[in-house]
Amino acid sequence: MSIDFAVDPQENATAVASTMPTSTLAALAFGPDSGYVYEDRQGHVVKRENIEYDLTGLRVYNVGVLMASHLDSPFDLERCGPAVDLALDVINREFLKPHKIKLRKVQANYPSCSGAKAPGLAADMHFKNDVIAFIGPACAFALEPVARLAAYWNSPIITGMGDQV
Repeated sequence: MSIDFAVDPQENATAVASTMPTSTLAALAFGPDSGYVYEDRQGHVVKRENIEYDLTGLRVYNVGVLMASHLDSPFDLERCGPAVDLALDVINREFLKPHKIKLRKVQANYPSCSGAKAPGLAADMHFKNDVIAFIGPACAFALEPVARLAAYWNSPIITGMGDQV
């Protein structure tokens, strides 16, 4: 697939994206000939180069699942983990497969709700596993530093604790 749309590396990605049709944005971000496109902290368009495909030809993106374990909390990994697995299965099967995309779970857990270990695990996921988004953390003390890092990396976080930060 070829798209006739030039992007100057010095241009602001938001300004460029606002002039494109949605179909062009989707093709640039998830098309078979491009890497994952995002805007860095300086507003430049950046493209991820390490593209991975599974054995069926689906493009694979990693999603980081970062939750506390064994806390007896309604939001710990033992209770929410199966729901995340089911949700990713449904999303992959019903919504992303027609677009030849697959989300793969990369999971890490921490033993207590503190801001000490969660940001390090998030950094490992970002740099070693190239995650495009995070699910969790689900406790405020761990979420606060992870949210700051994710904002710097321009990575979304899905959590039930967002109103606490």
